[in-house]
Amino acid sequence: MATIFDVAKYFLEKLGPLSGRKLQKLCYYAQSWHLAWTGEPLFNENFEAWIYGPVCPELRAFHKEKDADIYEVPFEFFDEFNYEFTEDQLESLNIIIKDYGHMTPLELTDQTHIEFPWKNARGTLSHNEKGKTVITKESMKTFYKGLL
Repeated sequence: MATIFDVAKYFLEKLGPLSGRKLQKLCYYAQSWHLAWTGEPLFNENFEAWIYGPVCPELRAFHKEKDADIYEVPFEFFDEFNYEFTEDQLESLNIIIKDYGHMTPLELTDQTHIEFPWKNARGTLSHNEKGKTVITKESMKTFYKGLL
């Protein structure tokens, strides 16, 4: 199975350096829509409902550990990842690039903030309150499948 790092590398390879926030949101949408389209996760890692939208702590720690500028995560950080995606996975990733790749980090954050999976995981937390509740794959799958 792919990891979120494989997916991040693919997006960076296709789109060039991205901000950490945009990279997180693209990976989130890749996982969400792949779940909706296939019923299967693209990768095992989870997302948490942070203030600025869904964040995968492992991905955040990975590029933060390498001292990536929050505004530019380079492709080279992910050289060690060489997963061969299936045709279904590549189709999902390329649709995400087409549908979300042009959006700014702020637009992507705003989009996740109006959608059920993030809002539900945030629960009663205030806008500026830190939270680490996992956004379940089941909530992602159900919500995005309902948009088809």
